Amino acid sequence: MIRNHNNGWAFVENSVSFPSAESKEEVCREAIAAVDCCGLDFGAVDVVLGKEDEKAYVLEVNTAPGLESTALIEAYKRAFRNE
Repeated sequence: MIRNHNNGWAFVENSVSFPSAESKEEVCREAIAAVDCCGLDFGAVDVVLGKEDEKAYVLEVNTAPGLESTALIEAYKRAFRNE
């Protein structure tokens, strides 16, 4: 089953938990590297974390991410203002 907005899967903003600080850093590092690799200024990156190895695996980079979350919209506004 593919999880998406239409069948009840939702973007999570604040309730993501990581098994370690290192795994959180790994996810952030890989997400940033994926956007850089695509030559983009920004993008929404889907990343999963392996249970056994705590390695981050990039699934996709969305070049036109949906902006339904108020917190995400504000983050984009701040980023664009800073540029």
